[in-house]
Amino acid sequence: MFPEAIYDSRMIKRIILCLITIPFIVCTQKQNEDHSDWILFGLLFLPCPGGEQRIVSDQIIKNTIIDYELPASGILLSYRTILQTELAKYPENYTTKACASRIVLTQNLRRSDIGYVAAFPDPLQGTLFLSVNGQAGNSDTNYLIRVIHHELHHNAEYAMYRNMRSADPAWENLNTPGFIYGSGGSEAYFNPNIPWSALTNPRPGFVNLYSTLSQEEDRAEIVSLLMGGTTYFTLFSGFCGQDEIVRNKARKVSEMLSNLSGTTGY
Repeated sequence: MFPEAIYDSRMIKRIILCLITIPFIVCTQKQNEDHSDWILFGLLFLPCPGGEQRIVSDQIIKNTIIDYELPASGILLSYRTILQTELAKYPENYTTKACASRIVLTQNLRRSDIGYVAAFPDPLQGTLFLSVNGQAGNSDTNYLIRVIHHELHHNAEYAMYRNMRSADPAWENLNTPGFIYGSGGSEAYFNPNIPWSALTNPRPGFVNLYSTLSQEEDRAEIVSLLMGGTTYFTLFSGFCGQDEIVRNKARKVSEMLSNLSGTTGY
């Protein structure tokens, strides 16, 4: 098992630097949010804004797709502590490279087409909207942490591909022959009785059912487990040990993040 000391405060800023080696270390030991129907999808290939990281929590940023309330002071303070801890796991300037230089904290975040969501990535504006009370009031800390990393990765994929729904043939080939992804993350909103988020490795190559809905959700779920803390990392290492496809996907994701962050070789 990967040493829990990796999450020691002295090392937290270097955690992503280890991503290139994490899957190899982990997997050789035993060898509610949505954005899939991206409304701005037609604006592909545009660069995202740069600038230093900013966390905004005191103003409504106009957006025709979403609406939200300003966070209440009590929950905002708690959430900012969580957010700062999680962002500190990434190298300096990573959020800017990942088209998320502006992080907007919201409460009761709602999308016009599907209702309440936990986050809304808007890489074209260099922005990531995060709901401090999760999707419709789910304020469980572990859940909020996973949301941060999952959603940040969606912005990161735009930075890498200028496309939030990149269909990578190499990634497709990692799956079992004949597997076809679903129609995107919004499918989960219209079928709420299915346990999409349950981390059970329900079929070869996938950590949960939600990751079967699209390539981008598949990769984002893996990132959320790699970066989400010791409990999730331990669970993910078990999946790697028993599932060669998950293991190969972890390596692929690690290479992607290392290339984006400029930390190749760590």
